[in-house]
Amino acid sequence: MSLTYLEAQARAARISNVTYRIDLDLTSREWFGCRTTVIFDLLDPRATTFLELADADDLRLTVNDSPVTEPAYDGDRITLHDLKPVNEVVVEARIPYVNDGDGMHSFTDPADDATYLAAYAGMNLAHRVFACF
Repeated sequence: MSLTYLEAQARAARISNVTYRIDLDLTSREWFGCRTTVIFDLLDPRATTFLELADADDLRLTVNDSPVTEPAYDGDRITLHDLKPVNEVVVEARIPYVNDGDGMHSFTDPADDATYLAAYAGMNLAHRVFACF
């Protein structure tokens, strides 16, 4: 499901001071590993919110130093519960490389047999490379 304008407005009204740390494992040719640490303030900690991440496998989630045993993930959204006024969320996953122009690409050039990587992660595509708001 795509993020709607109303969802974006509501989330932006509740979340502030967002920072990301993104660590990538680029050693595989079929997928890449991504560890995203998101730190953010939440106006109403009783509320739930979500991060977006497309097509992840082996998803692991930690919210404020507490591992989440069964993360609520539908292939596009990771629902976040048990939040505080200031939060640190860590998402670890394997994500497939793509060849459709949207996300992380891996390409081996037959001319030199070298492997090249490129990421296209515009505002509406970043969730195909790392977990984000």
